Amino acid sequence: MSEMTFNEIGGATSYINVAPKGVPAFEVGAVVVEGIFKKTFQGKFGLQHEFLVGTEKKVVNGFGALNYKLQDVPPNTLVRVVYNGKGKLTKGKMAGRDFHDCKVFVANASVTMTETKTDAQDDSFLA
Repeated sequence: MSEMTFNEIGGATSYINVAPKGVPAFEVGAVVVEGIFKKTFQGKFGLQHEFLVGTEKKVVNGFGALNYKLQDVPPNTLVRVVYNGKGKLTKGKMAGRDFHDCKVFVANASVTMTETKTDAQDDSFLA
């Protein structure tokens, strides 16, 4: 048998709530999560989105804007979710109510994890 190197993955799952009790947990422009999008699933409190960040599994509690923007993202895609603050709905039966917004960025197919720059090096994705 040949020598192989294995890295441990998994362990505890950490959960990210963008707005616990309606209060934003992030500043506008803050990265909520950046990692490999694995799946969306129905959790105890609604839709949840699982990401692999390095070797750690992170689950982001869903909210309207995030649920909508991730619905067409295929599994195993490198994704960055940035909190975009609160806004007011202007149409429909929920008009006038506040909502939490986000921006979802998907890496180009030619970009690998080792080629991505940190936010401190390159914030052009926010433009």
